Amino acid sequence: MADAGIVLHYPQVDGIYQPISAEPLRKLLRQKGYSFRGQSGGTLIEIDSSTFRIWNDQRDRTDITFRFTYQVTVPRQPETKINVFEIERDWT
Repeated sequence: MADAGIVLHYPQVDGIYQPISAEPLRKLLRQKGYSFRGQSGGTLIEIDSSTFRIWNDQRDRTDITFRFTYQVTVPRQPETKINVFEIERDWT
């Protein structure tokens, strides 16, 4: 389990901050069930939806925090398999 934080800094136009909505991110996460599989490499990220928080109480940014787990596919080298077993029977 790991913690993550994302900060969306608002652009400033004529001295006024222009808020960026976090709603598209929230909608995407709900659609995907808070789970994402990478397109290459076999990485899987699962976000704990109970820890997903969005704070927009700052005038110049939105803070997003959550906990997540990830799984990575580790390639294994091919190994020769043992197909013949020799059993000695001397059970006296």
